[in-house]
Amino acid sequence: MLVKSYSESKYPTSIIHIEAEKLIENDPSLNPLFIWIPGNPGILQYYQQFLCSLHKKHPHWEILAIPHAGMDTSLPVYRHPNDRIYHLNEQIEHKIEVITTFLTKANSSDGIMKKRPLVIMGHSVGTYMIQRMVLTKEFQDTILHNSFYLKKIGFITPTIIDINLSSKGILISHGLQLTHGYLPYILSYLSYFVFSLILKYFDNIRRRLIAYIMGCQMTDFAAIGTEILLTNSVLVKQSLGLASIEMQEIRKNWDVQKQFVENCNHNDIQLWLLFCETDHWVNNVTRTDLIKFYQSNYKDISRLQIEVSSEFPHSFVVNHSDWVVERFF
Repeated sequence: MLVKSYSESKYPTSIIHIEAEKLIENDPSLNPLFIWIPGNPGILQYYQQFLCSLHKKHPHWEILAIPHAGMDTSLPVYRHPNDRIYHLNEQIEHKIEVITTFLTKANSSDGIMKKRPLVIMGHSVGTYMIQRMVLTKEFQDTILHNSFYLKKIGFITPTIIDINLSSKGILISHGLQLTHGYLPYILSYLSYFVFSLILKYFDNIRRRLIAYIMGCQMTDFAAIGTEILLTNSVLVKQSLGLASIEMQEIRKNWDVQKQFVENCNHNDIQLWLLFCETDHWVNNVTRTDLIKFYQSNYKDISRLQIEVSSEFPHSFVVNHSDWVVERFF
């Protein structure tokens, strides 16, 4: 496993860090730093195959992946310190904290004076976090003071507005309403009862069941990530608790979209959006509205790339990690 515990944060967290294997023209300042922010549940094991495939295709990239606060899967279940749900604002603060520490150390250790390209991409709710993160003064100062420049931002199946109008969003909203907001707690206890008590001594059956439901192999990182999630009720509660917050917070926020586009225009940042044609977390009308908005407001259209594909699902990491890298990266 590439996932390692990260102690330099006030939040329970871990990271994946892959060093660049090749230099571009023997100049480390030309090697991009690629930062990845995941979607919910924010467990990095889901993205390990994707990140390894990405590094194999681009060995000159340095890669840093940051999970969601509270999702430190490097710790055993019985040692997990987290017993609360971290809000979206805390998730954003957590990403800024880790990136600031990482960039400061990178700048002091490599002695690079020329500005180095920074590429930030995310999946699903990770894109919501990126939008707000790059607009903060703290993040912008970190980039400026540590000899980096933000070259490109990428959003894969972005849930940046009206997630509550999606088919899954409607389902979760109804579940929260019926349970008076206790859905994360009910399902976390249920996962504990089924996967940590009933199936505790039947690891092989548990793994086969998870792989069968997901439609993948038991040895796939997506299946491993799901087993880690379902056997830790604390992680289930954090994931579903964050999802319930998403239903309330990720609604119509066109003012933020406007600020984000203005920031990209002002700093000549490339923007790439990748949608899947049938997405249970992004309503079709929402997708159309977003595409029209960005096409109408991006100053330099050559720096904007928008793609819609019918060949992969929202949860691309289950069976489409290698394909997405090969096709779009």
